[in-house]
Amino acid sequence: MPSVARRLPGSLWSLLLAVLVIGLVARPSSASRSEIERLLGEMQAAVLAADMDGYMKFVDPSDPVFLQEQRMWADDLRKNTPVEFRWAIQDPAVDQRGTEAAGDDDAVPARNANDAPGEGGQAFRIDGATAEAPIEVVWSMPGWPKPRTLRWTASFRRGEDGWRYSGEKWNRLESEGVLVMYADGLEEAARAVADELPAVRRHVHDGFLFAEDSPLATRVQEVKVYGSMQHLQASIFLSYTDGIAGWNEPGESIKLLIGRRTRAGSLRPLLAHEYGHVATFELGDARMPWWILEGVAELSAEVYGKSRERNDREVRRWKAEGKLPPFEEMAEFDDRAKKWYSQVYGQGHHMLGYISDRYGREARVGWLTAQARGDSLDQATRDVLGLSFEELDARWRDSIGPVEDEVPAAAPDPEKPAT
Repeated sequence: MPSVARRLPGSLWSLLLAVLVIGLVARPSSASRSEIERLLGEMQAAVLAADMDGYMKFVDPSDPVFLQEQRMWADDLRKNTPVEFRWAIQDPAVDQRGTEAAGDDDAVPARNANDAPGEGGQAFRIDGATAEAPIEVVWSMPGWPKPRTLRWTASFRRGEDGWRYSGEKWNRLESEGVLVMYADGLEEAARAVADELPAVRRHVHDGFLFAEDSPLATRVQEVKVYGSMQHLQASIFLSYTDGIAGWNEPGESIKLLIGRRTRAGSLRPLLAHEYGHVATFELGDARMPWWILEGVAELSAEVYGKSRERNDREVRRWKAEGKLPPFEEMAEFDDRAKKWYSQVYGQGHHMLGYISDRYGREARVGWLTAQARGDSLDQATRDVLGLSFEELDARWRDSIGPVEDEVPAAAPDPEKPAT
């Protein structure tokens, strides 16, 4: 029997072949989109159920930094479970009413002018084992007056057991020991980070006595640059609402809120503070009091902001006004400590500076290291500085002078005429 191909005209055969090829190409893409939409739905259900383990099984494990950030993000769900959370692919083709042109029942609002640079605006794309999709996230926590909304381009990776969420799609800029990840529109800010951070790292390494060939000094430092406060906050926890310019926790990237034209002079103190956290966490896994973590980060940054003198004036004023709380009230990142937010940074900075000036850099680093490896604050103070923390605290408070207006005027020189 003659083949079908021989009985069809060549032009018709070519047309059928083209249709077949298009169908073969389109079918996997359509199926993959459905799979990713199902993935988002399952992750959404896990978030609302505060199911950390259920959520994490859908996260791509190939990037250890992103994986750790997602662990901490999901762990917060146990303490702060949203009352509303939904995310979905948002195609850029929307009608003027702000709903999907296709008429989907779960249609989402169109993006607005307040979205951060680079968020949304791209179509769903698939390239083999990777995919990108513009998504919108809407969530609300108990007691919030209204939900929050964010849009960004999410990325996905397909493994042997299906699709996994691999975070936001980032532009990447590499420099000397630095990887900067940023959204569209923040190229200038990302370049500033890449230019400034290498020198800042060397300064912080010196302050912590890390050698040039130490694991920290030779490791690539990852930085993620955000264009809006809400975007940065949501990358930490859904429940996070404190105003911040930067963030770092063990095993995570440095996260920064930076404007399009942030200047290097204002960027260096922020980079040094956040990298001071990176260096502190490198000393050991045990958690130190919050005021120490922020105090040593502020100490790391003071050379760039000339903040030692300004901080000293502030601490003098606090002492005169009776506003130097006990350090134990600032030990944990909780509501009790947050009422002393300025003192956590300023009082911690002043105490770390006092230890460095009185006992030396090596002793300060040894004191921090002992706590990072599990010693209590008092034990580390006794072993490294030779006195109890109560005695150290008393000496520090005694060392704080009066405010400048209360400094006694010098006695007049009898041989100098009055003016």
